[in-house]
Amino acid sequence: MATSRGLHQLTGSAALGALRFVFSLSGATLPGLIGIPGASGVINILWAGGFAALPCLITRRFGSSTIAGVVYGLLALPLPLSGPPGFLPKILIGATTGLMADLVFAVLGARIGDRASAVLAGAAAQTLLGLEIVWFGQLLAIPGIEKLVHLQLSTIGIASTVVGGALSGYLGWLVFRSLRDSPVVRRMRS
Repeated sequence: MATSRGLHQLTGSAALGALRFVFSLSGATLPGLIGIPGASGVINILWAGGFAALPCLITRRFGSSTIAGVVYGLLALPLPLSGPPGFLPKILIGATTGLMADLVFAVLGARIGDRASAVLAGAAAQTLLGLEIVWFGQLLAIPGIEKLVHLQLSTIGIASTVVGGALSGYLGWLVFRSLRDSPVVRRMRS
């Protein structure tokens, strides 16, 4: 039975990573249109943090958001999401932002509750996502990254990433709250 539960949780985490990818496709064309790598984040700010929090909320297992982030990074690899097409650090970025959400839930979840944990996980994961795109972009001299550096590292850029991530985490909690009694979520948790 424990193996079945683990498989449901693994499958659920991977499915949430794929679902984040599907939602992120709406922002995929933006970097190509305006010439700024990572510009899809302007649109994706509404759900990246929420999708980092959801696996933790649903499965209650450490590592679930990390798995979802890796799946997202693999699926995003050929597209201009979280960096230009073929940008291999997307996989590492997905893993580390997922790990950030997992750590927030592991360290603070029991003390501050689901809603606050989702808000903090969204803010932390999304801020790390923005910073990592800039760091890796500079390290690998991605064309156009200097435009994103000035935006992302400005006071307004950092504040909007933190606030947007927190709002996104809250939206993730709202989605979880509406799904927590569904048969799929109960199956992953039982």
